Amino acid sequence: MNSTTQYHGPVTSSVDWCEENYEVTPYIAEFFNSVSSLAMMIISFYGIYKHRNLDILTKRFFFLYLAIVVVGIGSVLFHGTLLREFQALDEVPMIYAALTFDFILLGLFIYAVVTTLAVTILTGNAQFRTFHISYGIAQEINIVLFIRLYWITKNDGVKKMFKVALVTFVSAVAAWLTDLLLCEYVNGSENSILPVNFQLHAVWHCGISSAVYFFSLAALLAASEKIGKPATIRYHFGIIPYVSNDTNLKNNTLKTFKEE
Repeated sequence: MNSTTQYHGPVTSSVDWCEENYEVTPYIAEFFNSVSSLAMMIISFYGIYKHRNLDILTKRFFFLYLAIVVVGIGSVLFHGTLLREFQALDEVPMIYAALTFDFILLGLFIYAVVTTLAVTILTGNAQFRTFHISYGIAQEINIVLFIRLYWITKNDGVKKMFKVALVTFVSAVAAWLTDLLLCEYVNGSENSILPVNFQLHAVWHCGISSAVYFFSLAALLAASEKIGKPATIRYHFGIIPYVSNDTNLKNNTLKTFKEE
């Protein structure tokens, strides 16, 4: 939302989110949206670190995590400045991160090139709609492919992580849509039904970061099943899941292959 003080100059991005601009600090346009973007980088570096020695961790999974890191960097810059050039740095990697799942599960390339050109060349409402349509299509393809994987796999770990990822994803999208379409009713203003702005776009950042990570775990488990490498889900601190090749550990472990 617009504010009178604009440290980074006029807003040139095709969208200005529900958070009040420069409300927390005069140097960051959308403080909460910027800080919450760090979740993308944190969860991606965690994924790389925990799975660095995993037998099934291919270049595609590394690219997925690194793409999400780039999304996080772009998102921090975009929400911190609301400038068009940083909006592109946020949105283009989002499309490539989404399409990486398509590469892992199916394989696409031409679509990525076309949407990249469209998102970076177009401006205003056309750019905004093109990005969200392109990103939405990529995400829908991912969901369809994961649903297919869910029905054909006999791996209980894949099924469980898919369910967790899907619930997290739907919840995050609900927060994003509410912030985008119902801002005046949830921003704590005079017409708002909420007493304060709960920063639902920041909630989206945290939710979608977690959902992508959970989807990546399901994909890793599916890959392990495909190549005949037994794998399990273990929990760091009893909360944060990750994939492990060590099938002998019983504590905090979900078996993904039937014991002989």
